[in-house]
Amino acid sequence: QGDRSRPLATKPKLSGDEMKAYARRLTEFGEWCAEQGMPLSYHHHMAAVVETEPELDAFMRHSGEGIPLLLDAGHLAFAGGDVLRAIDNHHKRISHVHVKDVRMDVIDKLDRTKQSFLDAVALGAFTVPGDGSLDFGAIVQRFADHGYEGWFV
Repeated sequence: QGDRSRPLATKPKLSGDEMKAYARRLTEFGEWCAEQGMPLSYHHHMAAVVETEPELDAFMRHSGEGIPLLLDAGHLAFAGGDVLRAIDNHHKRISHVHVKDVRMDVIDKLDRTKQSFLDAVALGAFTVPGDGSLDFGAIVQRFADHGYEGWFV
């Protein structure tokens, strides 16, 4: 994520077995953190092993209740995911929401074989809610429909 020389297309990828092991270890760590009075939430991210919606779905399927989700609307949209579907699929485990917006016109012009995550940030891929491509009215309504009472950051 912080290496400007590393193109988006070269992000790390986990095999199915590696994802299971990763999710299991993070669940154990999340459970331990909760026992210490420090609840943990997992934050998926661009240029990380859990970036895309299918990767998020796999992580959530293989991890347990001990690792809640910080859903990042901007990162999920950047990765081509459907934010509303992710809310529907994972609302029971979402404890935090990042409400950053994205400019899809910037994202769509990226050359993922040459440009990095930091290049995308410098070009203005992210912005404040309401200034980009995401419909935060629909996102907030979907959370309300599911009775969400967690944090929006």
